[in-house]
Amino acid sequence: MTLNNLAILYSDQNQNQEALQVYQEALKIRRDLAQANPSVYNPDVAMTLNNLANLYSDQNQNKEALQAYQEALNIRRDLAQANPSVYNPDVATTLNNLAILYSDQNQHQEALKAYQEALTLYRDLAQTNPRAYELYYAKILIIGVDYLKQDKKGLEEAKKIVTQKHYRDVYWAQQLLKWIEEVESR
Repeated sequence: MTLNNLAILYSDQNQNQEALQVYQEALKIRRDLAQANPSVYNPDVAMTLNNLANLYSDQNQNKEALQAYQEALNIRRDLAQANPSVYNPDVATTLNNLAILYSDQNQHQEALKAYQEALTLYRDLAQTNPRAYELYYAKILIIGVDYLKQDKKGLEEAKKIVTQKHYRDVYWAQQLLKWIEEVESR
């Protein structure tokens, strides 16, 4: 876990080459561990792949990002089949990332497909456990309007979520509200 966190730190500081090297080292270690004990270490392999894909995407290395996201998604789907309540949030996260990547590459059909699956997963998760997942659901609604030109009713629904009393002092909710207002003003 320490290598993955170090890579995130490097990435946050725009030290992308260092982040890439550390992610690759972490991925190699986690793959080796997963060979011996897949049920324990495959979630870590998928997390590292997803983070590595985020780095690739930020650097416009879209082919590498797509490959890493797809591998992470395959692992997460397998894990979710065995334990959906634990791993469906991870599946939704990777689908969300893929939707944005596809949108950035003007692959609208692929973006829409990934978005719709992520939207369904986040909606279901938010209904089951609102406090844990409704901000994620709000975020995917905003992504749908901002990136994929979905119906602006999604912004209204997202705004209803983020302006709830219990989110008044939650930083992420306030950031989502700013994003909504930005999209509404266009």
